[in-house]
Amino acid sequence: MTFSESYGKALFELAHESGVDGRVRDELSEIRASFSGNKDAEKLLDCPGIPLEERQKAVCDALKGAHPFTLNFILILTEARKIRELDACMRVYSAEYDSAHGIEHVKAITALPMNRDEIERLRISLEKKRRTTVILENSVDPDILGGIIIEYPDSRTDASIAGSLDCFRSGLSE
Repeated sequence: MTFSESYGKALFELAHESGVDGRVRDELSEIRASFSGNKDAEKLLDCPGIPLEERQKAVCDALKGAHPFTLNFILILTEARKIRELDACMRVYSAEYDSAHGIEHVKAITALPMNRDEIERLRISLEKKRRTTVILENSVDPDILGGIIIEYPDSRTDASIAGSLDCFRSGLSE
C-alpha cells in the first residue's frame, strides 16, 4: 500500500467514525484547490531549509478554524515533507467517502451537450436504477453520432448510433 493510500484511508476512517467525514473532505478540497494555483505554497511546506516549527506555524495560521483532523493531517504531511502527496491522499479519501455514502460518479457521453433538464432527468433515472446517489457529468463526443454512452465506475452502456453500427458490422462479418 502506498503512502497516499494508507494515509488517505486512515484519515477517512477516523473522520467517518467521528461523523465529520464530509467536513474534512470539504476542507481538504479547499486546501487542495488553494495549492493547485500556488506551487510555491507546496514548495514552502516541503522545504528542508525552513525549520519545521516555522512550516507548522504557517499551516496553523492558514488553517485557523479547520477541524483538528484536517489540521493535524496537513501538519503530518508537512512534517514528513509529503505535502505533494495531498492530491493522491485526497483521491483515496474521496473514493472511500463515496463508497461509504453510496455515491457514484457517472459520465454521460453524447454527440451534443445535454441541457440541465436532460441531465437532471437522466440523473434521477440512474439513481432509481442503481439505487445510489449519482453525480452525473456530461461530455461531448461528436464521433458517437447520436444516442448516449453511460460510463459507470464498474461498467459501460453503449446506446450510441456509432456503437449500434459497430455491433451491426460485427454481426455481418461473422
